[in-house]
Amino acid sequence: MCSTVALAADAADDEPRAAIVAVLDTAEGPVTVLATHLTLIPGWNVLQLRYALRHVRDLPQPLVVLGDLNLEGTWPAWATTPCWPPTSEPATFAAS
Repeated sequence: MCSTVALAADAADDEPRAAIVAVLDTAEGPVTVLATHLTLIPGWNVLQLRYALRHVRDLPQPLVVLGDLNLEGTWPAWATTPCWPPTSEPATFAAS
């Protein structure tokens, strides 16, 4: 299964954003993967991530979220906590 989720645009006319979702069959069972590139605008990126996660909450677990979230530090874990508790520290790369 593969689908695309259109993410909410922000008030500053940011570029259109989307998430690609796939459920992969593996030897260990199904895995849901969500890949996205969120806006740089603080606050909107958290809303976009939560919106995308609501669309996959009924899909098989585990869930892998990857992409350019444009979130620093613990924000990815904080933004996903109501949906799923983090199972590891998020791997992130801060561009400078």
